[in-house]
Amino acid sequence: MILLETIAVAFAMFSAIPVPQPVWNQKNMRYAMCAFPLVGVVCALFYLVWAVVCRMWPVPSLLQAAGYCLVPVLVTGGIHLDGYADTCDALASYADAAKKQEILKDPHCGAFALIRVCTYF
Repeated sequence: MILLETIAVAFAMFSAIPVPQPVWNQKNMRYAMCAFPLVGVVCALFYLVWAVVCRMWPVPSLLQAAGYCLVPVLVTGGIHLDGYADTCDALASYADAAKKQEILKDPHCGAFALIRVCTYF
């Protein structure tokens, strides 16, 4: 039971896939990091499904590329894109280390984050 709760915690933290919400406690959080690769496997399965769809029907190249960019955003709920945006803001600030830490903790989206995310898409 702890194994399934640990996997549910990993998916609840790093995906937008609905899972039963276990009570987060020391027991099931202890090995949650071991279950993180399963989120990556599920993301890869969605990539595979998109690739099969693109092979079965004549999907234009631009739409294929858009699908490949959006799969991780849709599966993870954008959590990785949020980290990317925060990192872009901090690195582009050319501030000292303490100020960069503040920028990383700031929940607001800065100009450099917006530019980089738009460039990503």
